[in-house]
Amino acid sequence: MKNLSRNDAKAVEQVLIEIHGLQKNGGSLMNKINSISNKNPSYAKQLKRGYELLKTIGDK
Repeated sequence: MKNLSRNDAKAVEQVLIEIHGLQKNGGSLMNKINSISNKNPSYAKQLKRGYELLKTIGDK
């Protein structure tokens, strides 16, 4: 994906973390932290945005 805003990039990254998991939790991704805390009041909205963006490229 190209030319994403910082927030959109974080949203996409968080969706991928949700799908594939972090290595430290038994997943396959090497990030050390989640991009967006699930305690963030806009967490669900940002995840939704991430899924929408992935759909535009035919993923998920």
